[in-house]
Amino acid sequence: MKYQISKRNYFAVIIQLFFIIIVGLLCGSLIITNKYIFSLSGDIYFFSVLGIFSYVLACVLWKRTTGVLYSPYIMFLTSFVIFQFGQAILFVFGLEYERYNLFNLYRPEDILKAIIYTLLSISMFNLGALLTNLKKKLFDKENVSRAKQVATISAMKQVGLFLVTITAPLTIYFSIYRAVMALKYGYGIIYSYNFGTNDVTQLLESLFLPSMYMFIIANTSNKKLCKLLCLILCLYALLTLLTGSRTIFIMIILSVLWLWNILINPFKVKSILGLLIFGFFLVILIPSIAELRSMDNKSISNYFDAFSNSTKENPVVKTVGELGGSMGVLLMIKQFMPEAVSFQFGQSYFFAIFSLIPNFFNFMGPIHPSREHAMLDLWLQNYLGLSYGPGFSMVAESYYNFGWGGIFLFVFWGFLFGKILGYKKYENLINHPLKLFIIISVISTCFTLPRIHTLLFVRTIIYYVLIPCLIIILVRNNKLNKKLRKKSLY
Repeated sequence: MKYQISKRNYFAVIIQLFFIIIVGLLCGSLIITNKYIFSLSGDIYFFSVLGIFSYVLACVLWKRTTGVLYSPYIMFLTSFVIFQFGQAILFVFGLEYERYNLFNLYRPEDILKAIIYTLLSISMFNLGALLTNLKKKLFDKENVSRAKQVATISAMKQVGLFLVTITAPLTIYFSIYRAVMALKYGYGIIYSYNFGTNDVTQLLESLFLPSMYMFIIANTSNKKLCKLLCLILCLYALLTLLTGSRTIFIMIILSVLWLWNILINPFKVKSILGLLIFGFFLVILIPSIAELRSMDNKSISNYFDAFSNSTKENPVVKTVGELGGSMGVLLMIKQFMPEAVSFQFGQSYFFAIFSLIPNFFNFMGPIHPSREHAMLDLWLQNYLGLSYGPGFSMVAESYYNFGWGGIFLFVFWGFLFGKILGYKKYENLINHPLKLFIIISVISTCFTLPRIHTLLFVRTIIYYVLIPCLIIILVRNNKLNKKLRKKSLY
């Protein structure tokens, strides 16, 4: 097995580690001297600037070590930064999000601590990802088994076609139905009624995206079919947008664009302008949909009016401000932890994995223990007596378990996602369709992980990524064994 070892990769890790040490020393000086570096507001600004710099540094170092910038890892890192650090970024540029401004809701001292904690979490996350590039397996055409590759593609076609056949009609039907109901009665009704769905239909709907990606990857030789499948995914994304699921819409669109770039038609320099225009359109569209969440009997003119209103204000501020409110969960739990509630030392992570054990015949009680100990959004809502779901985040969960020691957990998270989402060159990735499927499935199902708890991540990875992969491997190995048996007969 060949490996590629580069001094440049070690140097990138050293740079990232040096940045973390500098930030750590600055934080240490705040604690030891009990004095601000500049002033309270000055330090909030300073560490917010460092947060932006940490993201830029992460992108540069990832590009230097992998040769790829537009990648699923950078997509995930960007979602991480926007969800957890978005309002701090707006603060740096003197922009204010009016609807749910964390800087107005919490004390400046708490804001500073949350910014520092998130900044270190982002930096640790990228450090873990860079560690995966220290010793990278070198894929090339010579060491790719042609028979295995052909068998994998054949298995993916077979499994993908089967899954698409049983999931697509159901998913499209319920998506259209929800869109119609949302237009007529408002988005709230989507969360109040299940519209005849149950655990089985929800599972099949959740398998729709992985099955579509699988079928696209397996049919890369048929460009027309791939384009048609991508168009269907875009239409499905539009239906999810009409029901108010903005993050799912963005996730699907970004995934389709990346697959298009990898498999169908790589983007050229002249495509950048079109992508920027499309991106700006999305930035305007997100707050437009938010304005219509509670409106019933919506018409096309309502959407045009909302879109027009978004262009009059600053759509970037509204989009980043709304998505960036996820830091609020960390601020919430820091108000009473560890004074009122002690740190849990990994309890939520344990029960997230424990949730994979089915509660057959209620042998663990009427309610699965994981619901109580790992569904942290529900726990926070009940603890604070809120009338709405506050959500949760991976940053808040790390603090919930280990306090300030939770920042070191992000080395593991970064290593995990760097290992799954990282790759060197497009050509190498194309030669490994199963790896490509894992990457696109993980980024499409875990795009919102920065703003959810680990329980959802574990169940998503197992049911919608690993199980389809195991089925593909079983079918592939069966095909290879049949070929070997035929050869042995002659």
